[in-house]
Amino acid sequence: MANSVPNQQTSISKAEFVGVHKEVADLLTTVRTDLLNLRQVLGDDGTGTKGTLVGTKNWTPTASLANGATSTTTITVTGVALGDLIDGCSHDQDLQGCTMMCYVNASNTVTVVITNNTGGAKTIANGNTRVSVCPGRSVDQGNMQNLLLSA
Repeated sequence: MANSVPNQQTSISKAEFVGVHKEVADLLTTVRTDLLNLRQVLGDDGTGTKGTLVGTKNWTPTASLANGATSTTTITVTGVALGDLIDGCSHDQDLQGCTMMCYVNASNTVTVVITNNTGGAKTIANGNTRVSVCPGRSVDQGNMQNLLLSA
């Protein structure tokens, strides 16, 4: 009995216990590596907000935006580059059912588009449009899938 470890259901040998211990240690090493990789994706502090860049512009979208039409503007956000991940965009006035999206279209430039698919013309009031971008983080589906599959 000196070479076995008691278990509620059965006993295992010391060699089996050492084998299981090694498997658990290997799994923890893998989890630690995955967490470190995720931390690189999110930012050094692990919150996903480190280095977030924000740009704001006072903007009046196209007056009487027809159904199916778009209104577009660009906002200078120093430091953004193609492929950077957009956290979001907002306009501080009612969009009246229209949709808003944004993307990095060049270095230091984010394009904002409001699209009217409501069925009727809409007039969106002048307001402050804001974008938030995480530089250096891009949507890399291959790396993200690998990261999720290894968990």
